[in-house]
Amino acid sequence: MPAGPQAPAVVSRRTQTRLSWWAVALPAAAFAVFLFLLTFLLTASPASADGVSGDAASGGSALAQVVRFARYALERLAL
Repeated sequence: MPAGPQAPAVVSRRTQTRLSWWAVALPAAAFAVFLFLLTFLLTASPASADGVSGDAASGGSALAQVVRFARYALERLAL
C-alpha cells in the first residue's frame, strides 16, 4: 500500500451518469399532451355560457370536436 495521496482514476464516458432516453421522452410527451388539451379547452366554443347545452353547444360530439381540432392543428403546422 503506497503511503502518499493517489491521483484520481480517470472516469470513462461510459460510466458517467446520463439520463435515459425515456427519462426525457416521457415528460416531454406528457407536456405536449398537456399543452394540446389546454389549447383545446381554451379554444372551446363559448356557446355553453349562453345557456345552450348538449350537441348544439359543442357543435357535435366531443370526439368530433377533438378530430376537428387535430385537423386544424395539423393544417396550421403544415403552413
